[in-house]
Amino acid sequence: MNTKKPNGRSTIEKLSPEARDTMETWLFDENLAYREVERRSLKLWGIRVPHSNVGRFYRKRARARALERIAQSAQSANAVMKQFEDHPTDTYQLVLKMAGQIAFEKALDTEKALDTKTIAEFTKLLITARKEDLGIQKLRLERDKWEFDAARACLKHQTEIQAVTEDDYLDEDAQVLAIRRHLFGKNLPT
Repeated sequence: MNTKKPNGRSTIEKLSPEARDTMETWLFDENLAYREVERRSLKLWGIRVPHSNVGRFYRKRARARALERIAQSAQSANAVMKQFEDHPTDTYQLVLKMAGQIAFEKALDTEKALDTKTIAEFTKLLITARKEDLGIQKLRLERDKWEFDAARACLKHQTEIQAVTEDDYLDEDAQVLAIRRHLFGKNLPT
């Protein structure tokens, strides 16, 4: 393995940043062979770039791109975890967004075959998250219904509630207990 540091005076290092960006596009986006990059460089800039230099440039940029992807993935994972912590009831939407992003990245990775195992695992995760989301929605609906029924009962028993709150002999806990009994009956769980 050649561990020799690339020459700072190499032909590619002498190119402008825009030209190096163009070369990177040829290599990574257009997936051109080193010889084709060498040919285009000569034609476009009038500079002969040996294919060995193109290979070193490719490997250097591939490592940098991999590190950028890892950093971006870590940043995305941290953002998702913060979302989970800040909004635990929005799990389904967050998992759906995360699965969509991963599926998109997998679809762009044409070098590898479709990873059906990962897709199956994410599908299971989505189903579980959806069930949790539906359970949370059901609880919210039941709570909303209960609050509405409680407000209706308060309105219906307004006179009795007012009499309890005006009783100076009852402390706050006793008033709350008396109001609960008026609204929900005498056999309340403790």
